[in-house]
Amino acid sequence: MNVRNGKSEKDRTKERMGERARERIKGKALLIKLTLMITLMIPYPGTMIAEASSTAKGNADYSNTSVNLISVPDQPDTIPQLTNISQLTDAPQLTVTPQLTDAPQLTVTPQLTDVPQLTTTPQLTDVPQPTASPQPTMQPDTPDASITPTPTPAPATTPTITPTVEPAVTPLPGVRPYRSNTLNLMAGYDYINNSITGISQGKVSRYLLQLGLMNVGTLRGNGMPYGEYKKAMGYMWSDATEYGKAPVNMRIDINKTMDYKAYTTILKQLSRYEGVYLYKIGTSPEGRALYAVEIDMDSDYNKNVIMLTGQVHAREFGGGTFLVKQLVDLVQKAQTDAKTMELLKRNKYVAVPVINVDGREALIKTPGKYTTKGGILWKAYPNGTDGGRNFPGLQWGQIIKGSRLRPSIASKPGYANYPGTYAGSMNETKALMKWLYHYIVVEKADIYIDMHNQGSIIYAGKTWQTKAQARKSSDLRTGVMKVLNQGITKRKYTPVYESTLYGMRGEGSSLTDYAIGLAIGARFSPAYGFSAFTDGKKEYILMQVKDLDQTKLKISAPNPDFAAITLEIGYGANCLGNSSKARTLLANEYNYYNYGKLLEALPKLIG
Repeated sequence: MNVRNGKSEKDRTKERMGERARERIKGKALLIKLTLMITLMIPYPGTMIAEASSTAKGNADYSNTSVNLISVPDQPDTIPQLTNISQLTDAPQLTVTPQLTDAPQLTVTPQLTDVPQLTTTPQLTDVPQPTASPQPTMQPDTPDASITPTPTPAPATTPTITPTVEPAVTPLPGVRPYRSNTLNLMAGYDYINNSITGISQGKVSRYLLQLGLMNVGTLRGNGMPYGEYKKAMGYMWSDATEYGKAPVNMRIDINKTMDYKAYTTILKQLSRYEGVYLYKIGTSPEGRALYAVEIDMDSDYNKNVIMLTGQVHAREFGGGTFLVKQLVDLVQKAQTDAKTMELLKRNKYVAVPVINVDGREALIKTPGKYTTKGGILWKAYPNGTDGGRNFPGLQWGQIIKGSRLRPSIASKPGYANYPGTYAGSMNETKALMKWLYHYIVVEKADIYIDMHNQGSIIYAGKTWQTKAQARKSSDLRTGVMKVLNQGITKRKYTPVYESTLYGMRGEGSSLTDYAIGLAIGARFSPAYGFSAFTDGKKEYILMQVKDLDQTKLKISAPNPDFAAITLEIGYGANCLGNSSKARTLLANEYNYYNYGKLLEALPKLIG
């Protein structure tokens, strides 16, 4: 017997066989690990199983595959003890089925290279991070709309499944119980057919129209094309109200510049308050949105409707800035003052604070470009059309027989007083045409104030409307002057009166001209391209009628009690534009002349 180191050759042979057996056991154990890893589609140590599902039959298109992520515990570091080695040598394949509770068997295709990786949202402070569980669970087939599982590659160390969360809207306290009915009214109203004469069907040449007016006067200027009128009146407002966003306290400082960005930010933030709505009613030639504000609190009252506009003229900043401050202060005061809130529940305020948004911005950013050689600031739109003369109202383009063109009316584009290439040519005019019609004719507005600058004067009514109708506007003017002049001992606001020929010397039509025309029954004539009266058989323009108290025409007025005034803020050229001096003068005017009290006083002035 060969004995070495106390061991026989036989013993050494047994030891070598044992070592080879142990090596085979280790190899088979490694094979088990590798089989498990391939079957479960995970890196080792394992952390996630990607369960792919597709509704397609046959060859799956993984571009539309949904991936559910399932947490799996790491594989143990120790090798399992096998009790039957022969089973390893006799088993060519090993089938492993993951124990997924209530889940169908999963067929795994290793090539998932086409599955898109979804991005994660880092700000998930309010979302708990899912942790691995000893027993894997299936994600629901239809996950919550706000949380989308993201199949991102797992980190080498501690992985985390981070869902993508859509940003949530911050709700206001409680449920917003009320929506203004304005857009619903618009959806069901025929603005085109209800606003035209129904006599003519299309534009007629000025030459042919003039033949029938030889004994009356002369037409000057082109009317609005019927197609453009229909487009303007058919324009659908869009709701720009910032529902669901928390209101913020605002302080409007007239001493500071308010450019278009600041202006729109203020209006949007104002619309966050309950009962305040913001509508986009058009777009300026330079692409700026034209906004209308509506304060319409939830109540059972039959509300008065108060209309306000400002800054149709570029250099007249007072009207735009004053209205923004007045509206903001009124709404914010109502949040803590019950009396003011009650006033808002009984009265609906609607406003377009800045009409000439392009002109205002031009004088803020490039004032030198819009200043004449004589130092006069631009009044018109940037293209040289005066927005205060561009409306297709009763007064468009007429010179009554025996009169002449008013000397101040320009014959070409410039800084002021050019009515335009045709009636209603400007985008802003078109937007305001529908705004005026809706509130005056459809909602039967009570009063309207159009704010301008320099003069400390107030216009009221029109010489061609009935005296009873004009008296409504005169009474409104008297009431407004009383508010503004209260406690004033120096310069005061005073009335101004137009000539009986006003509107029949080629002036064109202003906002209040157009508004009062709508209220007393004027309708758009497709033939003329501006407003006319009708008896149901013919169309009659203003210089044919002259005075509604004297006409034999039976005209139905949709809003006979409507009152409108034009308010000229401040005094002198120094308060025009956006200079530091102008802003200081306007701030003093606002405080000294009780403009902060005006909106609250208006309901008492309704006749």
